[in-house]
Amino acid sequence: MSNLRKIFFFSLFLFVGSLLFWGVYNISFKTSDNEGESGILKKKGDSQIAENIEKVKNVYDNKISLISDEVVLSPTLSQSGDRIRYFSPGEGSVFEIELDGTGKKKISDSGIKNPSKAIWSQDKSKIILKLLNETDNSSFYVFDIVAQKTEKIEKKLDEVSWQINADRIFYKYYNSATRERTLDVSDLNGKNWKEINKISYCDVSLAQIPKTGLLSFWNSGKSDEKTIFEYVPIVGGEKKTIFSEKFGADYLWSESGDYVLVSYISPEEEGKLKLGVMSYAGEGFKNLDVPTFVSKCVWSKDDHLVFLAVPSGVEASAKLPEDYKTGKIKTADTFWKVDTVTGEKTRLVEVKDIKEEFDTQNLFLNSDESVLFFVNIKDQKLYRINL
Repeated sequence: MSNLRKIFFFSLFLFVGSLLFWGVYNISFKTSDNEGESGILKKKGDSQIAENIEKVKNVYDNKISLISDEVVLSPTLSQSGDRIRYFSPGEGSVFEIELDGTGKKKISDSGIKNPSKAIWSQDKSKIILKLLNETDNSSFYVFDIVAQKTEKIEKKLDEVSWQINADRIFYKYYNSATRERTLDVSDLNGKNWKEINKISYCDVSLAQIPKTGLLSFWNSGKSDEKTIFEYVPIVGGEKKTIFSEKFGADYLWSESGDYVLVSYISPEEEGKLKLGVMSYAGEGFKNLDVPTFVSKCVWSKDDHLVFLAVPSGVEASAKLPEDYKTGKIKTADTFWKVDTVTGEKTRLVEVKDIKEEFDTQNLFLNSDESVLFFVNIKDQKLYRINL
């Protein structure tokens, strides 16, 4: 027999053998139509796996999907970017889940239950927890997740914020003896503190300008009061005003610190809610013609796109932003993407695909910006939108 014929018959033998193996495999392992996925899992007796598969299927079948089975506080993308980390107020613990909501795992216990606020450090290794007592006085604790240690900040504080890339905090301090209010910086336990600047108002918001040594701050927005948006060097020095023309304003810095979103109230248009954008220096202000709060927005990495929720169902008699901040009113949101350069607006979810009412907060994106996550204030649970 020639070599060519030998090669032919050998190849034919391999082909027939492969077909036989494939047939045996399918007969042995293929599940009948009546069993399906749930049938296999029922045989295994693994109800948890069945629940996880149903949750994953729900995530990818629906435009908006619930992915948490409990109330969450301050969910955020993990440092690695492949999981979500959140604080469970009922348990006083930090948990992690996969981006589809599966694989829930407890990371650490803080011993602090039902805080009103939780603020993550940049590396997600620590979290500041704010507790309110019956008279609404605040206590702040720093929970080190890695060391599993909780320490009270021994200072009388009203507002606090992390210093970027440092284990230090900014806060507003009120001296009851002198009746002076100051912005200070200190170690996490309140020691080694230094006064940065004096301020004249009670309610203040704090945010370090990304990639700078500057601390921005502003008086909490009120519908009948202009918001003074200022900054001061972290090391101390003269404060400067960035912007002061809008009523009831709130601000959100882009990741680069080059731009900032501004939500505000227009007294000329009967208290209408508006959203604008401007440069870090307060120049080139542009009305984006979108009625929403910055608390319902998140910047993309490119500093151009903003993903946001637009509230509806707000009665004309509502006093904004106060009634929303105090929880007196709730909203029913739709979801959009806005290009801050061109002004182009794109709907993220068609109205017909929004099956329930969402009052949206805590928006964040996954690493490649293909998924938008948010908390629904109405049930305090975590949802995702496939973009």
